[in-house]
Amino acid sequence: LHSKMPHIKFVLPNAPTSPVTINGGMEMPSWYDITSLDDRADQPCAGIEESKATILGLIEEEIANGIPADRIVVGGFSQGGAMALYAGLQFPGRLAGVCVMSGYLARAEAFKLAPEAAATPVVHFHGEIDPTVKIEWARASASQLKEA
Repeated sequence: LHSKMPHIKFVLPNAPTSPVTINGGMEMPSWYDITSLDDRADQPCAGIEESKATILGLIEEEIANGIPADRIVVGGFSQGGAMALYAGLQFPGRLAGVCVMSGYLARAEAFKLAPEAAATPVVHFHGEIDPTVKIEWARASASQLKEA
């Protein structure tokens, strides 16, 4: 892929390893804790603020290396997509975009859209029969973001 797009740098971080309640506390790659398969927008999502800081740090690092914010896209799948929304739209600047695949707005009650991020484009892809991350959560996230 890089040979076709040498002008693009991909930064693909791995989630830290931490205990996940729904999996019996087993340590696994996870951006934040998931406590149940119920609507995740209202879960406490322990660890999400630390993960947000990590992602915002990666954005700041790229800016320090000369990449303007409006040339940076933050994206992810499932929990990574949730983090793209949560962190990317709380970044105090306009990014080139946020790309979410089968994600949702985690810890929705704590989410505060950064005024500068209001102009950041968001693209959200989601299957209609995903039994783990329900499309209703994606639709609810889209509605909340439009109101923010």
